[in-house]
Amino acid sequence: VLAGRCSPTGADVPLRPLREALLAGARTGLHPSVELTPFRPALGSLVPEWVESGDANVETSPIVLAEGVLRLLSEWSTGGSPTLLVIEDAHWSDRETLQVIEYLADNLAGHPVLVVVTMRSGETGPSSELIDVLLSRRAIQPIDLRPLNPAQAEAMVRECLSAMEATPALVDAVVTRSDGVPFFVEELLATAVGDTRSERDIPQSISAALETRLASLPEATVEFLRFAAVL
Repeated sequence: VLAGRCSPTGADVPLRPLREALLAGARTGLHPSVELTPFRPALGSLVPEWVESGDANVETSPIVLAEGVLRLLSEWSTGGSPTLLVIEDAHWSDRETLQVIEYLADNLAGHPVLVVVTMRSGETGPSSELIDVLLSRRAIQPIDLRPLNPAQAEAMVRECLSAMEATPALVDAVVTRSDGVPFFVEELLATAVGDTRSERDIPQSISAALETRLASLPEATVEFLRFAAVL
């Protein structure tokens, strides 16, 4: 399993999630075999230690890079265990990463490789446009994650607490305030069971997440939401 994450501060860093994923693999000793020698210049642009003498000045196209990544992931698959590449938060993706995602979506069939791309719904921009295009030509399989219903949220609370006793008041507070978002369930629960805060406090992690979302909205929308919150 190789994973890389896009970042709102790294949109101008080409191929950030792919670099992160492959660098993590390299730290565990994974590397291209001799069969992938023609693709080493391209792959070396992501992982410096894979660069061989004479590769540094070789220019490679995005298609060659994407094909090199596909062959590398195929090579690392063993038996019935395909390599899994996870690219998180693609709504913040850079253009070069989107090019690789499109190529992989169109060419993964028949290869022992799985690619999972996560993306926040309701976002606009190049990432969502690409996803729409890939969906229109049935190149990808969409999986929509819906909010948890109250019963599911309660089950999650009890699983998170494990051996700890889940009081009715605690369960009700977390389930009611989480709005079915698993991340909120975890953060609200972590705060509620702490020694220094009450179960009514809003965790800083949730506040930061909401402020980040607000910052991406038009000012008039933000003002309307603040008025609505007061009301």
